[in-house]
Amino acid sequence: MTDFGSWDIKVQVGGMPQKLASAFAGVMGALIGAQYTPIAYVGSQLVNGVNHAVLCEQVLTTGKDTTNIVMVIINERDGVFALAGIERVIEQGAPLGGIKIDVQTEIPAEILKEFEIAREGYVGATITPKVYLGSQVVKGANRIFFAEFENVVPNSKPEVTVVVANATTKRLAFVDVLKGKDTVGGLGYAFTWMTRQNALGAPLGEWP
Repeated sequence: MTDFGSWDIKVQVGGMPQKLASAFAGVMGALIGAQYTPIAYVGSQLVNGVNHAVLCEQVLTTGKDTTNIVMVIINERDGVFALAGIERVIEQGAPLGGIKIDVQTEIPAEILKEFEIAREGYVGATITPKVYLGSQVVKGANRIFFAEFENVVPNSKPEVTVVVANATTKRLAFVDVLKGKDTVGGLGYAFTWMTRQNALGAPLGEWP
């Protein structure tokens, strides 16, 4: 049984529980200025009913269309579904050195190969890419994935993260995608901060 307040991770790429799927369009369709396309159901949390986390592609339709990756939190209580929050995960960056969103639920073999090169020598955890989210051209290319992460220790539970893999530098970085929860977030960098630093003229290829 899930502990109160903790996330029960049950990733479903391209799907979600039936009751939530039926309610999703109505809940998100009421928002003006953006469209939301589900990428993956992430899991649930017992808080004032049940919170459901859904990773989504967000297209802002006010002015110039901008694509972002967000975590949508929908609360289910007494059979009623309501939007509890939208948390930005990745901001689309400026063309030069910025992040290009390119969601692919079937990850191409050549991109998975880059991930394997980047993670060589990384021990202590199993990292399973679930969705390819996009890239950033810096010292080769940062490949960005939504992934499951599980420590190789007894009684560990699956977690979720955005992982950045660079085959040129053989480096991994992690971003916590469920805010307010300690996962592997201490190892990584916030994409919003990284994008702003590039916009302010930080050298391409340097992590802020």
